[in-house]
Amino acid sequence: MPRRRFRNAWIVGALGLIGGGVLCAAPQVVQDSIRGLARDALRPGLVLGAIAREQVTRPRVAQPAPSNGGSDGSREELEQWRRRARQALAIADRLQRDLDQMTRERPAPYIGERGQPLLVPQIIDARILVRSVVDDLGQAAATIDRGQQHTAGTDQWVLSADELVIDQGESADIAADNPVLAGRAVFGRIATTGRWTSQVTHLSQAGFRVHARLVRESPNGLVQGAEGILVGLGDGRCRLELIPATLPVEPGDMVLTAEPAPGIGESLYLGDVMRAEIPAGSAHWAIDVRPGVAVGDVERVQVVRAGLNPVRTAAATTQPGDASRSGVIPIPIEVEPADGATP
Repeated sequence: MPRRRFRNAWIVGALGLIGGGVLCAAPQVVQDSIRGLARDALRPGLVLGAIAREQVTRPRVAQPAPSNGGSDGSREELEQWRRRARQALAIADRLQRDLDQMTRERPAPYIGERGQPLLVPQIIDARILVRSVVDDLGQAAATIDRGQQHTAGTDQWVLSADELVIDQGESADIAADNPVLAGRAVFGRIATTGRWTSQVTHLSQAGFRVHARLVRESPNGLVQGAEGILVGLGDGRCRLELIPATLPVEPGDMVLTAEPAPGIGESLYLGDVMRAEIPAGSAHWAIDVRPGVAVGDVERVQVVRAGLNPVRTAAATTQPGDASRSGVIPIPIEVEPADGATP
């Protein structure tokens, strides 16, 4: 008997060696197929072994022994909770059916035509007169709204080195605080108006203030940052104030108006951050901003005003300068936050 077992074991071993040699000599495709079949055949046993090992190693929680004296009370309490659960499920099912019915029976809205907006932007082209070179004088000249009653002669010029005057005024329904653009960038705002001309304050001039916001480019698009007040310094630069030192600021960040311009519906470009640093002991950034358009970059600008949509209103013939009857509404650039609080 032992001799037979030894012979059988030798035969099994020899067959295994032969099978291994054949497998090694077989093509790679055959080897991969045989390995896959072997793994699939052994997978049930491996899964059962893992489950058995988990059951053996899992800590067992001792179950409290049932008390003979309180068994009846526990069963009654358990039955009460089951009844409450069934009632809650019934109520939830009824509410869901009611909601589905209301959703199905809700009347669809009437299909209407798209309404026309009440206000539309009106763009007035203007020329900067202070940059008109007069060959005879060799200096910049500006035209003002004054006549003989103000002791101004027809051949007299009023010269100015730092004022900007455009050739549009109240006769074109331009009002103070109207934005003045150069392309899609803010050039400044209307300071005062005459009948034929208006004075413009460039955003880098002292006294210019506007509610602004930082915007940074990212792989996912533009990311809006902190809000502050952009102030003109009078030397061709601006400063963005009231930005907390805890918020990120980097040179190259864009500065836009914090609120969309009325009638235009989008924020306007103001400039780029030149320098940003936190002074010692300060709670806010010191941010220098380069204006998007310098004073000497353009000779023509555009004044933006909001007017009633001509599609909705009939054309009205009014006296020049009557903005209320002509349907023109002044649209100022917001200087401070709407709530008056510090951004």
